[in-house]
Amino acid sequence: MDKDYINPDNYSEQHQHIGYYENNCDIECVALERKIDGSWDVFFNDFKSEIECEELFLNKNILRDKTFGIFLFNTNERDIYEKFKLWILNVLLPYRGNTNN
Repeated sequence: MDKDYINPDNYSEQHQHIGYYENNCDIECVALERKIDGSWDVFFNDFKSEIECEELFLNKNILRDKTFGIFLFNTNERDIYEKFKLWILNVLLPYRGNTNN
C-alpha cells in the first residue's frame, strides 16, 4: 500500500471512536472517513507498549500515522465495529493472553 494512502488530505473531518468493552476490556480505535468514497479507515494506537506494537506487526507491511497509529483496515461504516471486534478477538487478545505485556 502506498504511504500517501494515509495523507491527511484524503480524509474528511468526520471521524468515529470505536470501543470494545467486553470481557473486562477497554480497547479503542479511531475511524477516519475517506473523502473519495465515504469509506472508513480504521487505526489502532491503544497498545500497552511499543513492544506489543512491534511484535504484533513485526515483518508486516504496515502504514502508521503519528497521531492515529497503525492502519488496520478500510471498511464501510456499518462494518467498523464488527471488523474491529474480530481483530481484537483473533489477534490482540490472543497475543495479550500469551505474553506478560
